[in-house]
Amino acid sequence: MKSLSILQKKIMEVFISAGFSQKKLLFSLAIGFAISATQPGIAAESLPIVPSDASHPGSRSYVANDILEKTVTCSGRKGTSIEPKGSFTDLPVIVYGHGQAMTIENDRATLQHLAKKGNLIIYPAYDTGFFDQNWQRMASDYVQQVDCVIQQNTSASRQKIIYSGYSKGAYVGSIAIGLAFSKGAQFKPSVGWFFSPAGVDTNALKSLPVDFSMNVVKAEEDKTVKPLIAEQIYSASQVSHKQLITLMSYRSTIPALTADHFWTLSKASAFGGAGESAFHYYGLWKWLGGAAEDLKNGARFNNDFAYGNKALEKGISGLSDQRLTP
Repeated sequence: MKSLSILQKKIMEVFISAGFSQKKLLFSLAIGFAISATQPGIAAESLPIVPSDASHPGSRSYVANDILEKTVTCSGRKGTSIEPKGSFTDLPVIVYGHGQAMTIENDRATLQHLAKKGNLIIYPAYDTGFFDQNWQRMASDYVQQVDCVIQQNTSASRQKIIYSGYSKGAYVGSIAIGLAFSKGAQFKPSVGWFFSPAGVDTNALKSLPVDFSMNVVKAEEDKTVKPLIAEQIYSASQVSHKQLITLMSYRSTIPALTADHFWTLSKASAFGGAGESAFHYYGLWKWLGGAAEDLKNGARFNNDFAYGNKALEKGISGLSDQRLTP
């Protein structure tokens, strides 16, 4: 293998600090060298880093440099809320349901990033453990904790609410949306963002109002859950605004980055994940941050980063995510 240039060594240092293994990086570099050798006219691009544009929801341009994290006990369950430190009112609320066997540490960088952008984050404790499969009760706990946290928090908006989640949390969150409307939650969401959902309850989705926004993301190379699940959530949501996004892999970059089931994790788990990456800057953080900014500005579904052309941009030329809309 060719010796690494100074620039390539710097790139490796950045991604190793973000959680990539040196072995995986060297393998990706070797693939890049092979591509360059066989196709001299094609230069492999570096994996995109944090956007510098302050208006980009994935950038590190924040309204607050510090956050306030609280443990909130509701109906005997201990959830977490995170908000920007300072004097704020009417903060958009982003509820984020964790994945199977994941803890807040696997999502902490994401939650803190979104809070520093000027949002109240609720991380509900909806399940009782790894083997909990009482989906209706979990969804009910999700809704109850949202109502409880907002009721206790004077900084939180009462209308600008996003329900979201990843994997198991996406399944539970999508049921929770139905319960919020069918069972009369005090504070109802107007937007849903669900990432690599692990299940679907089409009956729960029948309760959605027509002006709800349903957004579902499936990963191109997810081998853990069936892509059909995301497609069923999209199809069963009879709403005026919806989109189904397919997250594409960074195959030709150095290092390469695979859009597998664990792409949302900002800290790798024992099951998988690469840690904080371009999937956050140009995916998860961009979409949730853009959707929250949209609500903050009083414009429904107008934010380009969440709903327009920029929603599909991945930070490098010639590559974009895919989208299905009605």
